Amino acid sequence: MLIIERARQLATLPLLVKFGLIVMAFAGFGDVIAHLEASGDGHLHAHTASEVAAHLTGLVSMVLIFVGVVVDGVRQGRARRAAPAATRKESPDAVR
Repeated sequence: MLIIERARQLATLPLLVKFGLIVMAFAGFGDVIAHLEASGDGHLHAHTASEVAAHLTGLVSMVLIFVGVVVDGVRQGRARRAAPAATRKESPDAVR
């Protein structure tokens, strides 16, 4: 049951957050591959270009997720402020 509930929560995430999570999974996989590649060379303290690229991709994914959360929060905040004014009906007997 927990997996089904988590899947439903994942479906409600903003699109930019979902994209950021996909990029993060790609970056994690690339990071593992880059570190395995570097450990075979015998140079444990040198950073290869693939390691740096994987880490930068991870950073980009975090920024995408952060921006997605902020944009969604701003959008929901504006919708909450606008909703009461739009649904308010003036009475024809109101004193003006």
